[in-house]
Amino acid sequence: VNVTDAEGRQLDEPISITIVVTDRNDNGPLFEQELFLASVHQGATPGYRILSTPAIDLDDPSLPSGDLHYKIIRQVPTQPSDKMFAIRPRNGDIFLTSEGAELLDPGLVNEYTLTVQVKDMGDLNQGYYTHVDVIITITKNLWVRPDIVSVLENHEGPYPLAISKVQWNNDRVNYRMEAKAPYPEGPFTVDGEGAIYLTKPLDREQGEEYMLLISALGYDGTLYDEPLELGVTVIDQNDNTPVCFPESYQATVQERAVRGTRVVTLTASDQDDPRTGNADLHFRLYSQEPWSPQERLFTVDGEGTLRLAKDMTSYSSMKYQVKIEVADLAGLEGEVNAH
Repeated sequence: VNVTDAEGRQLDEPISITIVVTDRNDNGPLFEQELFLASVHQGATPGYRILSTPAIDLDDPSLPSGDLHYKIIRQVPTQPSDKMFAIRPRNGDIFLTSEGAELLDPGLVNEYTLTVQVKDMGDLNQGYYTHVDVIITITKNLWVRPDIVSVLENHEGPYPLAISKVQWNNDRVNYRMEAKAPYPEGPFTVDGEGAIYLTKPLDREQGEEYMLLISALGYDGTLYDEPLELGVTVIDQNDNTPVCFPESYQATVQERAVRGTRVVTLTASDQDDPRTGNADLHFRLYSQEPWSPQERLFTVDGEGTLRLAKDMTSYSSMKYQVKIEVADLAGLEGEVNAH
């Protein structure tokens, strides 16, 4: 402020005047919505955040006139407990209590109405306040373990091949998938809708069973609940030929040995699933050289034991070569020689 005389000459140095406008509590709080709607699923854990009920107050938030506190003043119905929900007094977040997590049952009560109050002036008894209703729908828990999946090895596709699906209880979710130790990693992926895909053919010989862990996370990375397990079993395809080891045997037979005398027992294996016919091996005599006498001198049973088919009293050679075929039930074959 400047002080001048009648002719406008400044009489003294200017002086400063500071005007401070102090806030008075002339505004009441207002909720941002006239009605709040939300849902919570059965099986949600204690402390699960259901929604926020924000309010505004045009008074100075640094002063008591703008210091807002929230509380639940009524819950309808009150069954099975009148303390199913709680609210954080400073920010209006409504969450599930321990009682609520234990007792929540959509078959008993499928909807609750809460009346929430917000008041300014902090913890003081005076101040403006207002109410709002919050309707909370109780839903069935959709976060359940999927059934075990069976996939034929070397499946022709097309890929990616949808094999299963999981679903969180709301749309505000990201999904993550990983292998459960000690199971192997596999060519699997999960999309934003919870659909699980196989991205390329599986080989049972590289892994006959997979165990996947699928997690549901909030947009901030918070884990909503325990991961679900998905088991994937690879169905065997008969894609392996029986293998004999060794590929050649040498054995001796005593002169005058009688019919049924064991000559040698053959060994073979098949990498297909031993629980299926793909690895159920059977042996048969394919050839005998020389083919003399006219009746076979040797025979082999289904387990691979080579025996004399007749008494060793009539023979034309001191040395015989026998070829034996081994096959699985689907007809894939291997061969072994016995001398």
